[in-house]
Amino acid sequence: MIPKRETSTKTLGPFLQEYIEGRQDVRPDTKVVWRHVQQNLLDYFSTGKALRSIIEADDDGFKQHLIQDDLAMATVAKRLQVCRMIFKAAMRAKYISANPFQGMSAPATVKAEEFSSSPAK
Repeated sequence: MIPKRETSTKTLGPFLQEYIEGRQDVRPDTKVVWRHVQQNLLDYFSTGKALRSIIEADDDGFKQHLIQDDLAMATVAKRLQVCRMIFKAAMRAKYISANPFQGMSAPATVKAEEFSSSPAK
């Protein structure tokens, strides 16, 4: 008889906490940045959200959530980059089968002409 494969019920809050605390190979200021991303993810999804239930379609909403917080595009891009890294780790740990943030990107810079209403300095 083939044993049943256990499905992961890992939730977002505990996973993020474990991941950030478990990374001893990064500087404390890096963890500060990651904790901002952690808070953004928890604000958007909730701590009890199952990792497996976060899908690619959610990443657009999350990106808009960051933009609505009036974050600079460079900050949005960095936070999405951190999301890709965190969810890649969840994939390696077999909590999820695909990284929902893999294809998500945001430009880190915005062209000057896009700020045409702002006077040049």
